[in-house]
Amino acid sequence: MRDEDGEVLYYDGAITDITEQKQHPRTLRDRQQKLESLYTATRHLLKAETPDAVATRIQEVLQDVFDYPLAGVDFVEDGRLVPVEGAIASPRQMPTIQSLSVEGDSIGARAYRSGETVVAQNVEALDNDMAYGELRSVACAPMGTHGVVFMGQMSNDAFDAFNLRLVEVLVNYTKC
Repeated sequence: MRDEDGEVLYYDGAITDITEQKQHPRTLRDRQQKLESLYTATRHLLKAETPDAVATRIQEVLQDVFDYPLAGVDFVEDGRLVPVEGAIASPRQMPTIQSLSVEGDSIGARAYRSGETVVAQNVEALDNDMAYGELRSVACAPMGTHGVVFMGQMSNDAFDAFNLRLVEVLVNYTKC
């Protein structure tokens, strides 16, 4: 209804929130781009000649495609998860990446032993002595008997199940 000046006094009708409808095509486009990047990355992984080349390529994909501020690869050496030099990190304060026992209680050790991706959506809830710096969520995906891929995020509940599944597909293509 309008007043004599044409101003709307009230609206008699239904209002529909279309936020989700607009977000859906963006989500589909984002997923399509990630799938295409993953396809390209797996071709490069299959051509990698050395473990360091595999680790470098995985780190690049985790940074470029998934935008994880901390990402890297730990290979198993003498019963320890040993980080590959050059983990990608933002300039923010990050935890010190160190060699850890595969028998310990770290996220990486648990992922390696179980053969399953392990996610801590809130690192404050973890019962271990690790210093996580500004990271609030961490995840590790196993690379068979070779080691683990680790990822860190700056907010709680930051790991999307679809993205983690793509990371698992990626690491299944590793040959070390």
